[in-house]
Amino acid sequence: MKIEGSIINNKISIKIDNVVQKLDNLFIFIDGYIINNTKLSDIKYIEKLYKEKSLDFVNYLDGNYNVFIVDNNKLFIIKDKLGNLPLYYYHKDGILFFSNKLSLIKNNCSLNLKINKQSIANYLGYSYIYESDTIYLDTYKLNKGSILKYDDDIKIIKYFDICEEAKDIKKNKLSEEQNINNLEDLLFNCICKYGSKNSKVGIFLSSGKDSTLLCLLASKYYKNKINTYTLGFEDEIDESENAKIIANYIGTNHHSIILKTKDVKKIINKIPLIYDEPFADPSIIPSIYMMENIKEKNDFYLAGEGVDGLFDLFKINNSFNNIKYYKELLYKYTHKIRIPKNYSERLQVPIIRRFAYSDNLVGYKGKVIKLNKKYSYEVSNLELYGHIGSEKVKNKNIHILKNLKMNYYTPFYDVDLLYKFMEYNNDLIDNNRDNKYIFSKVLYNNIDKKYFDNYKKNGFGIPIKKWMKDFLLDDIKKITKKDYIDEQKIFKYDELIKLINYYEKYPVYSRAIVLWNYYIFQLWYFHNIKSFK
Repeated sequence: MKIEGSIINNKISIKIDNVVQKLDNLFIFIDGYIINNTKLSDIKYIEKLYKEKSLDFVNYLDGNYNVFIVDNNKLFIIKDKLGNLPLYYYHKDGILFFSNKLSLIKNNCSLNLKINKQSIANYLGYSYIYESDTIYLDTYKLNKGSILKYDDDIKIIKYFDICEEAKDIKKNKLSEEQNINNLEDLLFNCICKYGSKNSKVGIFLSSGKDSTLLCLLASKYYKNKINTYTLGFEDEIDESENAKIIANYIGTNHHSIILKTKDVKKIINKIPLIYDEPFADPSIIPSIYMMENIKEKNDFYLAGEGVDGLFDLFKINNSFNNIKYYKELLYKYTHKIRIPKNYSERLQVPIIRRFAYSDNLVGYKGKVIKLNKKYSYEVSNLELYGHIGSEKVKNKNIHILKNLKMNYYTPFYDVDLLYKFMEYNNDLIDNNRDNKYIFSKVLYNNIDKKYFDNYKKNGFGIPIKKWMKDFLLDDIKKITKKDYIDEQKIFKYDELIKLINYYEKYPVYSRAIVLWNYYIFQLWYFHNIKSFK
């Protein structure tokens, strides 16, 4: 579904699938769905709430949605609390354009959009462009839990921020067993929100704890045998065999889909056709391949993403009450694993600075995380949450599945679960070297621990270094032509060549990722801005 609209000279216009809508005194439309337990249609339900509670009605909604309301000459666009569906808008000189597809705004010739170089710098470090920026100047993503309001001028209203609300949440005093049982009930209820018991459901099953628990609980609710899908790599170590063992235990119709090396280039070339702006998370390659090769007809698909965000949010929120713990936490994340917010790894920062014009690589809404010899960090507030949870995940999968006309949900990325986690004490989160302690306890109530004891989950384990050596680096050299790079005025040609040559001598992963991000950007540029000469 394509939704686009504009406000020019105070006149509001909305088109849905190229059909201009008649805007009466009250116009309401929903992109996505809401959890509605009444017999009213979703639009009638929202109309009733809006008339009763005005804009406060947003606090009573649950689901994945953008809601569009035109009330006389006022426009309201409401993005759900966790921002599960994209919404873009252009605003400059009193003109507003908005759409659920960035390409519809970009293709408007009257706007003459320009590339935002700061967004490129952020993208090179993180592999994607996060809220509220986009690849274009004067064009933005509407943030999660926000309302775009137009009444003579636009105003962005933040109506939901879990970090702010978490400050007033008190720790519960229940026993460990009570908390474990309550969490299992809540997780089960989150899964039950989607469809009826008779729905045909597909689940993306890795071999990890999150998707395993999702599959176990879903199999208790849905009557039809669940279809599960795992992707493996040809001639690579992957998780598909262990996932098959778990699927057999649960009793699903399991499907292992193997990505062959000869198909990788075909998938890479599809990336800029799926995403309206540069997006280079390497796991999109197996995701695209797997979703394109699903043969069964399912009503919708579930994935276990978002759980890491719950635990990370808890840790970061708690750390603000203890500065020492906070610094230790960030130090730990920087030196041992990736920071959940995807701030550039230390090795990537100087690499990118050498060949990208902008060096403000790390930060959120202009705030810079400063790296120095003492590894100190300056973070002003809890806007770190902007990078926690499913933002990158939903960016990845929502676009793929919408392109394939599939419905996709992440039950564990849920507002009620976010609230619940804020009630826990630290020993329920990080206990005995298990940084998902309470989640693991729920899992082991449903499956024997032996399935995970002798297996280390590696995710998709994308072999970027191998691909870079086998074929990607040759492609990068072909597209890195001096005239073309100079004409772009985005990168420094001499530094790009140094980076490519240096990588050939010292092929480390951090440089491979930077080159990979650069490569995907150039493919996107070729398809969306200007062809290579």
